[in-house]
Amino acid sequence: MDKLHNIFNSIMEDTDKIIKESQYAENPLAILFRTVLEEQKDTCENLIEVLQRKEQDFKTYKKDLSILYHDDSVADSTFRAWGRAITWQDENNAQHVNDLDLLFQRIKKSLKEGAKELEVQFGPEKIKYVVPELYLPKTKREGGK
Repeated sequence: MDKLHNIFNSIMEDTDKIIKESQYAENPLAILFRTVLEEQKDTCENLIEVLQRKEQDFKTYKKDLSILYHDDSVADSTFRAWGRAITWQDENNAQHVNDLDLLFQRIKKSLKEGAKELEVQFGPEKIKYVVPELYLPKTKREGGK
């Protein structure tokens, strides 16, 4: 469970960085992805709290995990739309968008690591309807490791 704690803590920290580094963007898309990221950050806090209580029942994690992975999907696509619009309007913003994009990529990587760890701890049958397939490790049958 310590590994999951570290993963969710990393996601929470990166999420907080994105929120802070985009706080002055008033574009409706930026407001939308920040709102979703706020929920993602709160969800990570909830998951960390549950992990600290050493909960072993997957039902305790299920709702928050669904929210976390869904939020990443929504925030990422909204961020990409915002990034295209901002860069198109003013190329000087490209570096800022790229810096934020690196944080989003790091979050996605952490979520994939989390999915792998969840699969190890709870089994693929329990997590397959909670964690979207995009984040799940590929099985040997699918050409993965």
